[in-house]
Amino acid sequence: MPNIANIPEEMIEEHVHWHTREGNPADGGRAIVPWLPGRVEPTPGSGEEFLVWHGGYIDRFMGWVDSLPESERPDGTTIAPWTSIPAGFKMGMLGWNQSRAREELLLQDIANFGTHDELGRFLEWGLHGFLHSAAAGMFSESIIMSWESPRSTYFWQLHGLIEHWSQTWKNT
Repeated sequence: MPNIANIPEEMIEEHVHWHTREGNPADGGRAIVPWLPGRVEPTPGSGEEFLVWHGGYIDRFMGWVDSLPESERPDGTTIAPWTSIPAGFKMGMLGWNQSRAREELLLQDIANFGTHDELGRFLEWGLHGFLHSAAAGMFSESIIMSWESPRSTYFWQLHGLIEHWSQTWKNT
């Protein structure tokens, strides 16, 4: 498993709390409950929250990496963000289908998303989950499907891709 053995437990706990204590920011959870009972779509504002929090989480991680002696840092190529969906993920056995292909096509023109929140809700409830699942299947990396997924280098690559789309939207 391409893991980051020395990642601080506080970073893992931060990720676990953010995802498992929804609606309870005082306890480290996200402020907005993204999927309320009875709703057919994610809660407005939750996409923006998803993108902003994960972008900040990446920044904190990279700050930690930069603070380490060179000999203790993860290999930069193993945490470098993807800039597109890996070609190997585009197989039916990993969950790739026409719906996923349409989602990818929508992202080729980031102007398809009127707000950053709209982009975030689209990503969080679509390709984000697919990327976790496909990475787990492709690389036999089961941890990527758990709240402790930041221990995997693939977490940083796939969230780097999410951040890439977020920054592309901001720059348009």
